[in-house]
Amino acid sequence: MWRKRLRGILYAIVVLGGGCMTPGGSVAVDIEERVWSGPAILSLNNDDTLALYDVVLFMRCDPRFRNDTLTLRVELFTPDSLHFSEAFLFSPTGRAWPVSMLARLEELPPGMRAPVSLEREISAFYRRRVRFRRPGDYRFVITPCRHIEGVGAVGIHIESSK
Repeated sequence: MWRKRLRGILYAIVVLGGGCMTPGGSVAVDIEERVWSGPAILSLNNDDTLALYDVVLFMRCDPRFRNDTLTLRVELFTPDSLHFSEAFLFSPTGRAWPVSMLARLEELPPGMRAPVSLEREISAFYRRRVRFRRPGDYRFVITPCRHIEGVGAVGIHIESSK
């Protein structure tokens, strides 16, 4: 008898705890062109309206990406039709490409993308301690303010704040 009760309590904890799951993880979109100039649209589904999150922007880049800073237009569309837009100075963390990799890139035929093995991920905090107050789909639209070469994918990481 007590096993049935214990099993029922554990089942209730799992079911009720599932409603407070974080939207944590990553959402990304590939950039198909050699030069990134158009909007990248990312969609995030949120169920937890109480937790705080850190939002990190990231890019998968090949050695043609030689920027130390980059201005992006970040727009957010909320489930209740609100719209927020701002310019964001993306200052990636990481190190410069070794000269040997840059030499390998110069050997590629024009128009050919660098192999994935030459790509790296750079990231920068966009917002800390964000609360998504409404359940539903949040849409991020990230657009560079000028043409950028060497970007293979753009995305966001959503992590629980500490």
